[in-house]
Amino acid sequence: ILKPGDDTKRFTENQYVTFTGYVYMVKWGGLETCQCHKKDQSMYDIHIEIVKDLKDAGGSKRIVVEINRYIRAKDKSMDISAIKLFNGKKVQITGWMFFDEEHKQNAINTSPQGTNVWRATCWELHPLLSIKEVN
Repeated sequence: ILKPGDDTKRFTENQYVTFTGYVYMVKWGGLETCQCHKKDQSMYDIHIEIVKDLKDAGGSKRIVVEINRYIRAKDKSMDISAIKLFNGKKVQITGWMFFDEEHKQNAINTSPQGTNVWRATCWELHPLLSIKEVN
């Protein structure tokens, strides 16, 4: 997933994947198309930034995974307070690939000369279905 270069066609949205990495940051997403830009935090996704190495976690080396409100409603272990406990830990995550077109200008793979690059790729795991700590 972190392989450099234009990755717009590297994956498909019908791919169910599992990979490991370190949780760099957990935060509420903001206003997004998927929740009609509503200002109701209960509608927001939880954004988790995953990196391969915590010592080398620059913005262009992060992968975004998201937990949506439907997953949170079904699985109480996916609320933000529980997910924040994974900060700095190595985790195994599983979910569906999704190309977040809205962030093309923010990803090094689709906008290498961009001025607001804070992620490696527009590909995300969204929704995230499973997260567990690994050694």
